[in-house]
Amino acid sequence: MQYFFMYITISGFGKSAPWVPTIGQQKKYIIEKTSEYLESGDKQMTVIDLGCGSGGILKELAKSFPNHEFIVIEWDKILYSFCCKSGKGLSNLHFIKQDFFSI
Repeated sequence: MQYFFMYITISGFGKSAPWVPTIGQQKKYIIEKTSEYLESGDKQMTVIDLGCGSGGILKELAKSFPNHEFIVIEWDKILYSFCCKSGKGLSNLHFIKQDFFSI
């Protein structure tokens, strides 16, 4: 099984990285480049978004690529709840509520 880690932000803000929303051109670029990578592979891949926030990027990718698995990891209970609710019904999108620094 292949894994593709999208990105990780490490900062000097203590235990957790700061919340950085991915919107507009940045979001479009990440989805475009990840889509190219998923399309180029001949095997099923698992994409993991560490600190997924609202989960919008992987939700969009999970809809477009049902043959791949997507895992969102978020420690904040409000954002995690939003992810679960908005991604409901996508069988290839999985949710983990945990601090990714502890995994």
